[in-house]
Amino acid sequence: REIEDKMLGVAKRPAVHDIRDATIHRTDDFWQYLQLETSQLCKEFEAERKWKEGMAKFAIQQSRHHLKILAVARAQMERQAANEGKTTSAAIARLARGFWMNIAKVVKQQDEKAAEELRLRQRGEVMETFIQQSEQLATEVARELAGSQDESDEPEAK
Repeated sequence: REIEDKMLGVAKRPAVHDIRDATIHRTDDFWQYLQLETSQLCKEFEAERKWKEGMAKFAIQQSRHHLKILAVARAQMERQAANEGKTTSAAIARLARGFWMNIAKVVKQQDEKAAEELRLRQRGEVMETFIQQSEQLATEVARELAGSQDESDEPEAK
């Protein structure tokens, strides 16, 4: 409807001339009247043909313009879809990266826990060895002290 309004506003249909307004009346020479009417019809047909050509050119121009608008809109929609795809892909990549970072943190914590348990176990073994050695030394020292007291008691007994 908008195009029709533009078309009507751009080029108005030529007015049809009334033959009664002609300068020669019917009462005058018939052939002269016929020639005038024919020339008038010829002018009207030519004006209408020009109007139709103009309207056809305008319709073509409007359809080209409309097709350009559609092409721009289609390209814009494709760009928008591509951008949405990129945005979605980036969001998925961020989520996957976060997931694997969390997995890495869990694995690191488990590794640290296992390493700490190993250190504690090794410390425990070292401590047990140290305690055993301390007990052995204490026992030896106690024996030596007991042995030296026995030796010191024997000369007094003699």
